[in-house]
Amino acid sequence: MILEPHKIRAEAYSSARALIDDLVIPPNAALAATGSLARQEMTSYSDLDMVLIHAPGQQLEEEEVAALWYPIWDAKYHLDFAVRTPDECAAVAETDVAAALSQLDLTFLAGDKQLVDESRAKLYATWRVSLQKNFDRFIDSSIDRWRRAGPIASMTRPEIKNGRGGLRDLQLLRALALGNLCDVPELGAERDLLLDVRVLLHEHSRRH
Repeated sequence: MILEPHKIRAEAYSSARALIDDLVIPPNAALAATGSLARQEMTSYSDLDMVLIHAPGQQLEEEEVAALWYPIWDAKYHLDFAVRTPDECAAVAETDVAAALSQLDLTFLAGDKQLVDESRAKLYATWRVSLQKNFDRFIDSSIDRWRRAGPIASMTRPEIKNGRGGLRDLQLLRALALGNLCDVPELGAERDLLLDVRVLLHEHSRRH
């Protein structure tokens, strides 16, 4: 059987969305995606990364939040989630570079879309200020990652995600562009190649 990576990605995303579309979102709240779900880059073994955003001053009951996630756990997905207000989404950009990079992909899934739009606007505004203030630290963290993972173009077994020239660097370029520090070059073909390789690695190893 010939594996078609783009079809695997499309089917993985479609399956996840079908599950998410049946979830019952609490009132005055919204569900947003980050990570591969937000970018529609999932594989059959991808995690689901989501943020439940609620209005300021609203207290969500622990049981209410857990009930939202049970169908996802029952479907055997690995779930990474956070529960935040729009201001708390923005605050992440000041405190955690890795989390901020992931949250820059924040994408509406269900519920009150205005909450997601507000969170994204505040996140981007905070990110631009934070990047200007912490530029050297941000770049140093990328250089450290490159040193740990190596360059993917010259390695026998490259680290497709974190290696220099890998998928994480596509996010890096977008993060710099959102900070008004560069333009994002046209790298569609390169992105597709990296994603295809990652899909085939996941399928071959049958794991994330």
